[in-house]
Amino acid sequence: MKTWHLAVIAPCVLVALVTSAGARPRYPQDDVNDRDRLRRIHEAMDPVNKDLALFDGTKVAPSADVAKGEAWANVGIKALQEFRYQWEQITELGKTWDDAVKLKAKYEDIKPYFEAAGPAFRKAAADQAAANAARQRAEAEKAAATKAAADAEAERKRKLEYEAAVKIQNQCAPLSGAVTTFDEKNFVTLARSALSGGGGVSTVNGVNELRAMLERLGKICQNIPDPGKCSGKINEQTPTQICELATRRTEVLQNSVLAALAGQASGSRPVTVEELRNRDGWIETTQPFSYAENLTFTPAAKAALMKQYQPLFQAAGMTVPEDHPMWAKLQANKDAMRANIEALAPTWPVPGKTCKGYWCAKAKKALKEFHPKAKLLKVLMDDTVHVTTSGGRAVEAYLNGWLLYQLPGEKFCQLRAWTVTENSPSRAAGVPLYFVRIQKCK
Repeated sequence: MKTWHLAVIAPCVLVALVTSAGARPRYPQDDVNDRDRLRRIHEAMDPVNKDLALFDGTKVAPSADVAKGEAWANVGIKALQEFRYQWEQITELGKTWDDAVKLKAKYEDIKPYFEAAGPAFRKAAADQAAANAARQRAEAEKAAATKAAADAEAERKRKLEYEAAVKIQNQCAPLSGAVTTFDEKNFVTLARSALSGGGGVSTVNGVNELRAMLERLGKICQNIPDPGKCSGKINEQTPTQICELATRRTEVLQNSVLAALAGQASGSRPVTVEELRNRDGWIETTQPFSYAENLTFTPAAKAALMKQYQPLFQAAGMTVPEDHPMWAKLQANKDAMRANIEALAPTWPVPGKTCKGYWCAKAKKALKEFHPKAKLLKVLMDDTVHVTTSGGRAVEAYLNGWLLYQLPGEKFCQLRAWTVTENSPSRAAGVPLYFVRIQKCK
């Protein structure tokens, strides 16, 4: 009968199970070790099973992938080796456990199978390699004979091609010199960009120079029967691409000025809500600001832009289009800007305290000059006067403040920042107005 005893083993105290007098006691750690070894056997053997589609126990299947089969057989052999290694270290009691008995049975079942599969696949691999080598030698001999005949014919053709290439390059040489000269101003690259719908030149002089370049290239390309036969690239452009610019020069010039006009819309990208939030809603301007002038694309603004761009379009042989998509894009940008501003307007507080000091009247005067019809609600100032000292005495001081007002017909109020600066002992001559914020009136 098994009994539990407390065994003292210096320097540790362990609880051991003594099975019989004189026999080695079984420690709890023995169970832990046996389970760990069985786990290792599982890890090695669980993925390993017979695959009759690869090997039926005596011969390799004709359709089997030999490399895959050899690798698979090696995995099986390693699993058998791992089983034997771990099994030798499992206690006799551990070998009687159900899990151990099942693993032992699987081992006995697959052992002869994989011991036969390994050599079979190695032989199949060797046979396959020998067959491949023989085939490759035959192919190499055939290829060598074919190459010898081809080399002779190729040499004859090379001589003819060389003579033709020399003739072509003589025709193409002037193109390279011309492009190198023109591309000192990046004109060839700009023309290619314009033709593909990108940017172009945006000045009258630039358009005139671009036209002159395209006309010069056109004369050179007339003497090249097939630009595609000119070798290499010239400043990243193929001769075919360069001659295409000359052939399509009207399109290049018109696209160029249209791109310049479209750039107006790109430059008027509306400020996003996130950008406004990050700067507390302030719009950077030192000029008057209103819905009518700054958040609406007015007919007057369109007329001014058309007048501004007309000389450029005339240089390209066209007029500024009344229906260009850029006009709608400018209006859309203004609409988006207004929507983003109004989305945050209700969230901004009115800062500061009631203004006191001679500068308050100057701030009002500055607002009157900006917006004569504005309804002034509050004149506010900060609590802190910022002082600059030198040699232990104050030499400059400034104070920040704000004007809260509403313009006729506008939904929200404006908060305009101002700053008064004194250079000791002089008073400030005026109060300049700075950033503006659209916000609630209270």
